[in-house]
Amino acid sequence: MAFSDHFGKISKNKQDFTNKIKDYIYGMDIEIVGIASADNELFKKAPKQHQPINILDNAKSVIVFGKPMPKSVLKLSDYKNQLVHRTYHSLYKYLDIVAT
Repeated sequence: MAFSDHFGKISKNKQDFTNKIKDYIYGMDIEIVGIASADNELFKKAPKQHQPINILDNAKSVIVFGKPMPKSVLKLSDYKNQLVHRTYHSLYKYLDIVAT
């Protein structure tokens, strides 16, 4: 479903629009969603190529979301284990789908 199909007319009420975005992402089986200012001090500590302003000149906000990964995967003694890589890649693929 396209972004505009889900949200229709963009609300002039910032909080209403924020809630619509969060509801949309939560509806895709994501456990945590946040929206941060693109000029947040934490972003300034990131490498230049990861700073929102250097990715999109006019960035005002950044939508951040996450899905937990089983801790047991991270504790596997054999990091080269195929299960570890399959789990990571499955999660990354899912997050990419949610982001589009």
